Amino acid sequence: MKGHSRKPAFIIHSHSFCALPYMWKGKEALEMIYKYQICDGVVTLSDCDQKYVCNFARNSKYILNPLTFSFESQCISAYEANTILWIGRISYEKRPLDPIRMMQYVVKEIPTAKLYIVGSGDENILNQMKALIHSLNLSENIIMTGFTEHVEEYYKKASVFVVTSEYEGFPLTMSEALEYGLPIVSYDMPWLTFMRDGRGIIPVQQRDYYAMAQQTIHLLKDPDLCKKTGHQGKEHIMEICQTDIGKEWRLFIEQVNQQTVMHDVRKNTAESILFEYLTIFQEKSKTGHPLQAKIDKLKKSKIYKVYKVGKIVVEKLRLLKRNLHNTLRLKGGE
Repeated sequence: MKGHSRKPAFIIHSHSFCALPYMWKGKEALEMIYKYQICDGVVTLSDCDQKYVCNFARNSKYILNPLTFSFESQCISAYEANTILWIGRISYEKRPLDPIRMMQYVVKEIPTAKLYIVGSGDENILNQMKALIHSLNLSENIIMTGFTEHVEEYYKKASVFVVTSEYEGFPLTMSEALEYGLPIVSYDMPWLTFMRDGRGIIPVQQRDYYAMAQQTIHLLKDPDLCKKTGHQGKEHIMEICQTDIGKEWRLFIEQVNQQTVMHDVRKNTAESILFEYLTIFQEKSKTGHPLQAKIDKLKKSKIYKVYKVGKIVVEKLRLLKRNLHNTLRLKGGE
């Protein structure tokens, strides 16, 4: 693409949190940095990501994903008593077993509480979920609906929406829940635009499903607080919807084509230096120091094995010589 005669712009649209590649083995994080450096621009889904990316990319901009609904066709939830909702793909990073674990504490305080788990995915995880529901005696309290195209039916009756993801880039289910006026109890993902604003969302520490249960119970027992929190979240999502995302993209592409730099971070600022070198040095630590690699290679060679045997023989001879010297010295003393 970079060598094409028409010189088209090469723009990366980053869909995930910028720190995510560091969770994986290999050099994906370092490879992403190289891509940022050679591309003409990068669009991110959060201002946190943009602040990171701009230290490597010449042009970068934070633009939200378009939302999947229009306000004219949606309505506020009916807030059916003690109804909890979880929606998502059944996969490891969504941690779908955790809302089930959460419910064992919720039903102790609110025996009539019901959790709807909407979504499909990994069969192994689905089997684990069903087994956990059975072992915790929660069959009457948890309904697994599977995949459905009519998720609005569940948004319209829920009182609380829970999110157990380990990471997200721009969770559309969270934006949909906010649009229906649902208060959200979520594992903390402080880079997300929704969570940085905070309206309508109650964060708890990652993997702390007990704390999630306590916050959920608190909302269910106080319907007024539940509605108030949900309405605050709806205000936030309405503000986001006022953004003309198409216009944002057009302006960005025009500026990239005009080779106008879109950020003011300079390469010699302390922030930029820290971002760049902490990232690069951390990646180098995964593969180890070049000298250490040479040492490891040498240890596997035949030369090293011969050296090791020779070292043992020399040590034995030295020990024998020392013992003989001590024996002769003792005899001379007699």
